[in-house]
Amino acid sequence: MELQLMHGVWRTGRCHRDVHIRPLSGRDEAFLLERPATWPTAHRTSALLQRLVERVEGLDEPLAGMVREFSIGDRERLLTTVCRQLLGDRIDLVARCGDADCGDLTEISLSLDDLISAEPQDPVRETHELMCTGPRDQRLRVAFRLPDGALEEQAGMLAMHHPAAAANLIFESIVVEITDQTGDPVDPASVLPSVRMAMETALQELDPVLDRHTRISCRACGRSLVAEFDAMTVLMNAITSGGDIFRQVDRIARAYHWTEADILSLTAARRQVYLRLVEPEGSVS
Repeated sequence: MELQLMHGVWRTGRCHRDVHIRPLSGRDEAFLLERPATWPTAHRTSALLQRLVERVEGLDEPLAGMVREFSIGDRERLLTTVCRQLLGDRIDLVARCGDADCGDLTEISLSLDDLISAEPQDPVRETHELMCTGPRDQRLRVAFRLPDGALEEQAGMLAMHHPAAAANLIFESIVVEITDQTGDPVDPASVLPSVRMAMETALQELDPVLDRHTRISCRACGRSLVAEFDAMTVLMNAITSGGDIFRQVDRIARAYHWTEADILSLTAARRQVYLRLVEPEGSVS
């Protein structure tokens, strides 16, 4: 499948955005299920994308490092595309009301197509700028880059023990330069707490996928709730719900006497075709 990234990979001033990604196979599902449960999501994402991304147009480089150069938003967009292939366009998110007297569950239907169809700003840029107000109403120009997969991995490891430090690491790492209104450099450490909110807003405007939260109202009490979409969580739930790949291999192998390698090479949709042939209607996981 051909997909155009929003921000792409930059080489010598040129942005490479066209990516070819293959469908998820049983081998990939087995690979994910065999990873430790404690493995950080960012590392899991990098490992899966290394398997699925077959090429980036115009580049002849090892993909192992390149998928870590994809912006966090582009990585999430690729994973959402995989979810779209498995689940179709619409999925349901569930949020629990935080009111102690309520606690009701509310569902919201979300379009995956909407998440992956956003258009990049024109022209696509390697670095971005924003003007904001710093300490003592000082006008500042902040030049920054988008956070990428390598940074997401670093922050993910740090967040296991120091969540606040992980968030700080991201913003400290993406700053290219901060200058005042006269063009003189400003020490980022001295102003980052003041400009962080402006940077968060700018990042979400540049790539809406970075904002994974959807606000809804509790169906029981009307309180405002937040439903969060995380592509890797949705993907893992999809491949484990009702029976994982290993149970499916067992059922198909018993019926057709195919090898494990043959069955694992099938996509989820193709496996379901054979499972429906060998099992009573309604009993296929």
